[in-house]
This record gives sequence, C-alpha cells and structure tokens, in this order.
Amino acid sequence: MRRERHEFRATGLIRWPVLVALILWVAVGALAALSPDMPASTLVSVAFFVVFFLGFVTHYWRMAYVVDEYGVTYRGATDFVHVAWEDINEVRDSEMPLGGHYVSARGGGFVLSSFVRGHDKLLELIVARAGLFPIGS
Repeated sequence: MRRERHEFRATGLIRWPVLVALILWVAVGALAALSPDMPASTLVSVAFFVVFFLGFVTHYWRMAYVVDEYGVTYRGATDFVHVAWEDINEVRDSEMPLGGHYVSARGGGFVLSSFVRGHDKLLELIVARAGLFPIGS
C-alpha cells in the first residue's frame, strides 16, 4: 500500500515578518548609501543586518519537511537530511530556544521546528510512522 506524500513548510507568521525586515534593512541601506555624510561604520552595521535577515529569509522560505512512505526528509537553506522510519529512535522536546522537537535517529537527527504549518500533525505522523509511543510534552 502506497502512502501519500505530505509536505510541511514554515508558516507565514515567520516567513513574512523576516522578509519585511529584510526589505526594510535594504531600504535603510540604500538611504544610508545615498547620504554623503554617512560614516562607513554605519554602512557596515546596516550590511550586517541585511545579511542577517537574508539568512533568515533563505532558511524559512526554503525550509520543508516531507513525509512519505520511506521516511521524513528535512530540507533547509543548506541542509538536506533524509531519515528512514526504521532509523528513528525517539522524538523529544528540543533544548534549542524555539526549537520545537528533536527527532533523533541512527546517524544523527534533526530539529522539528515549531514554526512549521501543521506542526502537531507532522509530529503525530513522525511518531506514528516510526512506531514510537506518544510523547509527553
């Protein structure tokens, strides 16, 4: 029996604010660059925030968890991790701030972000398909 494929992506409640923040910092940077009396240290500070929010935008707009018959795949800005169902050992609360849950498996694991649309459904799918007992939060 073939199970259907489910994809879970970051919620708009995190994606849109980081995109707006990036746009605002780019606008501030453009205004600062056009100002003839702006010190270089200010431009460096603005560039830092542009790069900072660009990283968040890239992460949250690319982040996805794909559940299929073979396992769960996490795709991030720079990561791509596939974990087979039989390799998952446990799911526990993450120790990272705003981390959600940590899915540990043979050979590693990944953080199940709390910023994912359908987080509870995804968590239930992982626990059920991996054959784990329900977790206590």
